[in-house]
Amino acid sequence: MTKVLCFFFVLLIVFTCTTSQEWSWIEGEQFAGVLSLPSYPGGRSGSSIWTDVNSDVWMFGGRGVSITGGGHSTLLNELWKYNMGQGKWTLVHPGTMSMTSSQETLVSPEPRQLAAACGVTNSTFVVFGGLGTEDRALADTWVYYVHKKHWIRLSETTMDLDLETNDTVPSPSGRGDMVSWCLPDKMLIFSGVDSNNNISSDLWRFSLKDMMWSEIRNSENVSDRLINGKSKHYPRARNGATSWVVNNNTVYMFGGNVLSTNILSRHLNIGYTSDLWRYNLGNNTWNYMSGHSNSCYPGVYGRFQSRDPTTLPGCRRRAASWADHNGNLWMFGGDGTDTDYPSVFHTAKLLSDVWLYEVHSGIWMWFGGRNQGESKPVYLRKGEASSAGLPGGRCDSMAWVGPGYTFYLFGGVGHDGRNLDGYLNDLWVMYMEDVIGPERGVAGGLLVFFILLAVTCVLAMCVIALYARDKHNGMTRRSLRFTAKYSKLSDTVE
Repeated sequence: MTKVLCFFFVLLIVFTCTTSQEWSWIEGEQFAGVLSLPSYPGGRSGSSIWTDVNSDVWMFGGRGVSITGGGHSTLLNELWKYNMGQGKWTLVHPGTMSMTSSQETLVSPEPRQLAAACGVTNSTFVVFGGLGTEDRALADTWVYYVHKKHWIRLSETTMDLDLETNDTVPSPSGRGDMVSWCLPDKMLIFSGVDSNNNISSDLWRFSLKDMMWSEIRNSENVSDRLINGKSKHYPRARNGATSWVVNNNTVYMFGGNVLSTNILSRHLNIGYTSDLWRYNLGNNTWNYMSGHSNSCYPGVYGRFQSRDPTTLPGCRRRAASWADHNGNLWMFGGDGTDTDYPSVFHTAKLLSDVWLYEVHSGIWMWFGGRNQGESKPVYLRKGEASSAGLPGGRCDSMAWVGPGYTFYLFGGVGHDGRNLDGYLNDLWVMYMEDVIGPERGVAGGLLVFFILLAVTCVLAMCVIALYARDKHNGMTRRSLRFTAKYSKLSDTVE
């Protein structure tokens, strides 16, 4: 009996300690370069997204394939909406490349990628800047009015005038690939790259109520306080960083490219970083949290799903990100470095690793995916959730948080099911209910469950031992034959 209990105890430990996220490929194709359908967007990367309180995801622009471009790579300006409850895409606005019945061009922002976007539920969707044709940095702000179903251009440059005071209305300079954060009443943007590949270090706020820009000044970002563009209390200028919003008052930023000589099209990791920063809106302060801010370092993965203060994601840019209901930060893939130090050619790799940053402990954990770059995706049957499924290496994907502890990942540029590179339109869901459920927390719940199981097993063994000892003298000897057979436990965990 004791052996039986111990077996089930070991079995439960195996299932408990190896709890993992499960990916499910739910829509789209496993091949790159797919054109849009009237009911589903085609392959693309670098689109701007925002999620409203109705669980609708708004997606604008990006770079991908279009029938108007002859099936080749081109900039896009379509506006799509994805309803998570219905699992349905809707083309809200086809952009300037489509015509009305009277053959008049529709008015909308020009095609672009890597713009910033936020909105107000049932009211507006706002797009700022981005990179247009030949990576030309744009400085325009556009608003899509949901009920009126049309776009209006608000401002273009810092030279726009206030008609009442005749004063200059502040506005960010042209830029794309900036860091952006969406809050209930405002959008924040930081840094970004301009048409000459210069990287700015300014922080701006756009009021979604007043539709006005204002720069957020900080003593540490004044030029005479920065030494070679660096400060302990203010992050270096960058493009392509990953961002998170927690509790609507604290925002985070990870990695990106800090060298202006590293142009977008090269895909080199020479200027990539792995530093994590936190910005508090209440007191306008930045805090450096972890990582390397000066040069590209490989990832330190450690043991799978284990807490270790030495673990750290490798340098990268344009990773996908989610924040869970417990305020922890999640990150997938990107364009960067795995376990290998950068080569002399500084060629970046497309990554497919999943990382978790526990805010309360300040520790990064490798939580899923491959610890080697350039991985091919694993497509199972559509809708089948499994730890065996995995999006391949990719960057510039679009990501959002769904109800019930689910993380969505759409498209990007990366490897398809044939291991060819291109613009993807596959939609994945990562199910995290068993890992970060409402009463579990991340990983901590697994530890508590493990301890309870251990205590229960020990108590059960003691009770059985005492019972057997008391009965031993009064029992007649007889032979017992057990014929139960047990499956061999796997030595590896998928």
